[in-house]
Amino acid sequence: MEEKYDGQFKVVFAALEELMTPPEPKKKQIGFHVEEGKVKYG
Repeated sequence: MEEKYDGQFKVVFAALEELMTPPEPKKKQIGFHVEEGKVKYG
C-alpha cells in the first residue's frame, strides 16, 4: 500500500521541483536590427 503512495509523491515532488527551478534567461541578440514598415494590402 505504501508503494502506491510513494510513487504518487515522487510525481508530485518532481513537478514541484520543475516549477521551482528558474527559467533560463533569454539571450540578447548581438547586432543592429531594422524593423521595416509593413505593406498594407487592400
